[in-house]
Amino acid sequence: MRMVTVGRPRAPGLASAMEEYRRRLSRWEAVEWVVVPEARGRAGSDPDGIRRWEGAHVLAALKPRDWVVALAVEGVEDDSFAFARRLESWRATGRPVALVVGGAFGLDRRVLDRADWQWSLSRLTLAHEVAQLVALEQLYRAFTILTGHPYHKG
Repeated sequence: MRMVTVGRPRAPGLASAMEEYRRRLSRWEAVEWVVVPEARGRAGSDPDGIRRWEGAHVLAALKPRDWVVALAVEGVEDDSFAFARRLESWRATGRPVALVVGGAFGLDRRVLDRADWQWSLSRLTLAHEVAQLVALEQLYRAFTILTGHPYHKG
């Protein structure tokens, strides 16, 4: 499984929390973290231009066989059990799962069109670094649900 993100969390606490969840997940599945650069000064200040620039890098990081899950506010909001069942069905296809988290302005339309599924963590606006952490924690939670691990108390 791969997690493709635009940029890394700048806050040391967020970065270490992400590493902790990646470490915990390794018990069931290794998660490769692929970081593509943020546009920062490379694409001007136009949000569409920034999304296009970052989107080109995200698309280049995806592989043809990837089952692409894109975080998008307009995506489907699942509870943790439904997400765990989805994850199980994606893994059953035999295709590698690639979870994509965009930058501060979200994902380019081309990335959303490439996605096999769009996932919304919440209708709230989250900093993209926070969304990276929440998505990783939810992956961990999904695996604990699927394996009967006591982490999920709900």
